[in-house]
Amino acid sequence: MLGAALGAWVNAAAQLDFDQKNPTAAGPPHVSQTGGDADALAQDCADEKIAFIRLESRRQALQLEPVQVLAAASMQGANLPMWQARLAGPTAGCS
Repeated sequence: MLGAALGAWVNAAAQLDFDQKNPTAAGPPHVSQTGGDADALAQDCADEKIAFIRLESRRQALQLEPVQVLAAASMQGANLPMWQARLAGPTAGCS
């Protein structure tokens, strides 16, 4: 369950990052003709938040540090700074 939670959060965070950097790509087809979709970005924020809460609850239940979880998944790289930043607070643009 911890591995699934990690994968869900990494994917949700990546989708949020992409849509924040490319707002016209967020939302339904053809939104790029009218600008960004605030509802789609809000959903990305909610998805990332829920995935992170689930990841943290599973990590804490096992009394592991983020670095231990990432090492077990061979995902240290950029994921550790991303996780540490997320522990400090919500992703920029999300509340």
